[in-house]
Amino acid sequence: MTPANSLRSTTVMACVTLISRSLASVPLVLYERNGDGRRTAENHPLYSLLHDLANPLQTAMEVRESLFANCLLYGNGYAEIEWGEDGYPVALWPLPSDRIGVQITRDRQLVYTYYSDESRLVLLPKWRVHHMRGLAINGVLGMSPIREAMNAVGLDIAVEDFGSLYFGNGARPSLVLSHPAKLTPEAMKNLRASFEAQWSGLETHTAWPSSARA
Repeated sequence: MTPANSLRSTTVMACVTLISRSLASVPLVLYERNGDGRRTAENHPLYSLLHDLANPLQTAMEVRESLFANCLLYGNGYAEIEWGEDGYPVALWPLPSDRIGVQITRDRQLVYTYYSDESRLVLLPKWRVHHMRGLAINGVLGMSPIREAMNAVGLDIAVEDFGSLYFGNGARPSLVLSHPAKLTPEAMKNLRASFEAQWSGLETHTAWPSSARA
């Protein structure tokens, strides 16, 4: 069971979609101090990046949704920071978590490795990566809820698959197989294979007798 194929579970899909979209839909507003209070910093270079467009192709909400979804599935969400000449970020580009590796150097610096679409290994220093962590025991990487609950998620998918095949193929037909003569072991094997290919569900463990009589 992996975070990617766990989305085959309707429960996982519904939960990830609901949580990530609900959190991402909350406006991310940048404020600045104003005397004893605060006011929105609409003129700050980061305001539009965090509130409106995260990059030329995606809105800020879409990027946040991607980060939250990756965090829920893999325990970590990543985005590459594109820096401008003025020293401020100009874009956030979400990265797929299953292509990211994290290393700690001898001087305790984080280095991120990214496998691009061209299967090239790209090294990204920590100042080029926005890293959103889930529950982190070691403080570096978040834990994947899916991997921690893989047995439960796998069972859920297996039940759905079995139910689909069970009702689709009619795994319990109301019929009795009979033969006018005693079957040889090879004939019984062929009969069982033919029957299961037509009527079985996800997996069949039918109890067949050691011999068949007329």
